[in-house]
Amino acid sequence: GVPLLFIHGGRDRQVTRLDEQRLREQVKAAKHVTVPTLAHSLKEEGPAVSPQRARADPTLPVPAAVVNAVVAPVPEANGARSQRDGWISEKVGRRR
Repeated sequence: GVPLLFIHGGRDRQVTRLDEQRLREQVKAAKHVTVPTLAHSLKEEGPAVSPQRARADPTLPVPAAVVNAVVAPVPEANGARSQRDGWISEKVGRRR
């Protein structure tokens, strides 16, 4: 099957914890990652970052926990090379 990853934010006001639990029960083969301070915008909220700023400020980074969860299953992210490397380089080079 196709790998599936669900990332749930503990401060997500659109996808509730109940929704996340239902997804866990229905899609057991998927990898589930919960980031306690993550909002629906994939930005962290907390004392220094209001919900409004998390939604509106494009300079806020995506948290490392999200990036690590997404790239962990990708061999290239772990230093391996694939046959796609040449194709990607070739396509990017042509766009310039």
